[in-house]
Amino acid sequence: MSETYKKLALQYSGSNWSFSSARVWEAVIEADPSPQNLMLYAEQLRLTGQYSKALALLDQVAPGSIPKDAQYLLPLRRGLIYQDSGHLKEAILAFQEMTTFQPEETYPYVYLAVALSSQERLEEASSVLKTALQKHGDLDEVWYNLGLIQARMGQWRQAISSLEACLKLCPDFPHARTWLDDLEHLTQKGPGSLADDQALPGATLDLT
Repeated sequence: MSETYKKLALQYSGSNWSFSSARVWEAVIEADPSPQNLMLYAEQLRLTGQYSKALALLDQVAPGSIPKDAQYLLPLRRGLIYQDSGHLKEAILAFQEMTTFQPEETYPYVYLAVALSSQERLEEASSVLKTALQKHGDLDEVWYNLGLIQARMGQWRQAISSLEACLKLCPDFPHARTWLDDLEHLTQKGPGSLADDQALPGATLDLT
C-alpha cells in the first residue's frame, strides 16, 4: 500500500502540489517512515516553500540509518533548504559537511561555492572550485562557475581561460559561450573596455 501512495504522491509533487498531495505524502510517511521517504517528502516541501516542515522531517532521519554511499543526501537536502530560505551561513555549513561524505566528487564543492558566492565570499568560493578541479565529476560545470567568479572578482583573463576550458569539455554548455563572447568583447582595448581588476557586473553562479 505504501508504494501505491508513493507513486500517487510523486504524481502530485512540485508544480502540481495541492492539499490532497500533502495528505497522500502524509499517508506514505505513516505507512513507511523510511529515510528515503522522509527525504523525498522533505524535498517536495522545499520545492513548495515549506522550509520549517521540511527541516523537521529531516530531523527525523538518523544518519546511521542511511546507506554509506547515500549519506551525503542528508546535508545536501538541508543545505538546499537553508539556501532557498535565505539562511546562507547554515547552507554553507551543510555543504561543507557534504564534502566530507563525497570528498572526491565535484558537485559538493560546486554547491559550496555557490553558497559562498551568495555571501560575496568570492576568494573562498574560487579556492573551493580550484579544489574541485582535482576531483571526479562534471569539470565543465566547475570551470564555468570558476569563470563567473573570476569575472566578478575582476580577474577577466583568468575568467576567459576558465570559460574556454569549460567549452573545450562541453561545447554546448549553457550560457558559457555568451559569457565568453561578452568578456572577450569587453576586454578588447578601446573605449568602454574593462580595465585590469575591474569586475564584470551581472555574473551569477549557476548549478546546471
